[in-house]
Amino acid sequence: FKEDLLDMNAENLKKFYKKYYRPDRATLFIVGDVDIDDAVQAAKDQFQHLNDDRKSVTKPFPVVVPELMTHHTRYFEDVKQPQVGFYWTIPGLKSSDEQVVSVIDTVLGWGQSGRLHHVLVDEKKLAASVYVKASKFMEAGIFLIFIEPMPGKTEECEHVIKQEMEKLSVHGVSKEELERVVKIKSKNFFQKMQSFADFTYTWVQSYFVTHDELDVFKRVEA
Repeated sequence: FKEDLLDMNAENLKKFYKKYYRPDRATLFIVGDVDIDDAVQAAKDQFQHLNDDRKSVTKPFPVVVPELMTHHTRYFEDVKQPQVGFYWTIPGLKSSDEQVVSVIDTVLGWGQSGRLHHVLVDEKKLAASVYVKASKFMEAGIFLIFIEPMPGKTEECEHVIKQEMEKLSVHGVSKEELERVVKIKSKNFFQKMQSFADFTYTWVQSYFVTHDELDVFKRVEA
């Protein structure tokens, strides 16, 4: 937040660095066409002499308690095209339900083939655009739906979204939708594997979620 940046100073930054950037908190990932034995030996040569007697203590994340409540927030600004947003708290990457969220994200909002785009934009002509995104963090996440309603169609858009969410909750997804999700997710996953940067990010994320350095490779083999 802006106020946090304004309150930041060099002394606080130094304290933060000394507290968290320590050898016992570091994890080394090596990616590329390398000889494993040579890479491990090089890592030992560079880092094995670093010692820190302090014990690393990681505080547990706060528990996210689901709210069975609805909140409405309206912002009034001088804009030509209004936007309407919906958000829900969802399970994080550590949850076994994380893949369910990924399926819902794709079924509802994958481009022009998503359910919401089909109903709101193509069929009923109530909105100019629909954007769906599941932002997932370790312990929890946020499921977002943003729409640009046509003039005077905001309430109708809200009604349609509530209907579609209830329909999804009661009837789930069809076999055809699930097959499409598998194809999309598989293609995206293997595209990531072609980039060292994307693969490293996926590997790091997988490791800190599962604490299994081989988890991402098991997914490739599966």
